[in-house]
Amino acid sequence: MTTVPIKPPSAPAASAPEGVQHSGRLDVLYFLTEGLEGIDHHTYKDIRSFKTAVDTYYKAVRSAKPEHQTPYLIFSPVTAKQLESIDRERSLHHKKLRILYLNEPQVLIVKMTISPLQDMFVGEFFMLIKEKIIAMGLDDNIVDMGHTTYQGEESAKEADASLRPLRARPDPYDWPTLVLECGGLETPRRLAADGCWWFHSSSGAVKVVLLFFISTKAQSIRIEQYEFDGVENPGVTRGSDDQAIDLPIPNGVMTITPTKVIGDPIKISFRNIFLRRPRKKRSEDDLTITEEELRRFYNKVWPPKGEISSESEFCK
Repeated sequence: MTTVPIKPPSAPAASAPEGVQHSGRLDVLYFLTEGLEGIDHHTYKDIRSFKTAVDTYYKAVRSAKPEHQTPYLIFSPVTAKQLESIDRERSLHHKKLRILYLNEPQVLIVKMTISPLQDMFVGEFFMLIKEKIIAMGLDDNIVDMGHTTYQGEESAKEADASLRPLRARPDPYDWPTLVLECGGLETPRRLAADGCWWFHSSSGAVKVVLLFFISTKAQSIRIEQYEFDGVENPGVTRGSDDQAIDLPIPNGVMTITPTKVIGDPIKISFRNIFLRRPRKKRSEDDLTITEEELRRFYNKVWPPKGEISSESEFCK
């Protein structure tokens, strides 16, 4: 697992995506509690006990009924040195684990990738995005950062997938501009909090976050798109008279079921990915993913099997 130690920009921290409820400035407590109600906290002893706890819980979750499943384990206190040991263990034997580490309380939140569907959806969707970029002749100007761990001011986290523009951000330690978070067992509130972390901790350096909610029961997937963009400033004062401010705003929702695709085509801003305006003469433009492309993407993971119910129960 690659860890990128980054000092966040000095700009003010971003607010949460719309729909995530919080009051005031986001802090560590928000990321520790939002959508994690009822999750047991384990005392961290050593790497051996960590491995045992993860393996035991993984088996329990796999055999439990969906309503009793949750992909999270929480360990504390975990020092920075102990986290290095955990990262080495994940690199060797637990590559499906994703982490959010909170510096000050020394808390490690571990997320398990229970279903291979999550990896399949992430891989296929990012391939779709890359095909669009290659078609514009820009494949040499983008790098797949995978699930690299990024260090914010108060915490560290890794994505399910991420992309970084090479010319605008040539340093390997630079933040990605596009991040994807995928979940199936966690609640929408928790997945939204994970998406919020990228805007908040990067102070807006991350420009696009895509949230994927997978329901294996209904064989459906919901894609929520958020982009960091300018909006009218609701708090104009004499001391702060900016008429527009940059915030993460919702920019589309798409639901794919076995029988239909609901919502508008996904359109990702070229400027938010590459941090410059598209050159129309070179056929550069925003990345639009059509309904037909989404259906092909979906069918690679869930091939059609006749009549299947289209009722959706996300993350239940």
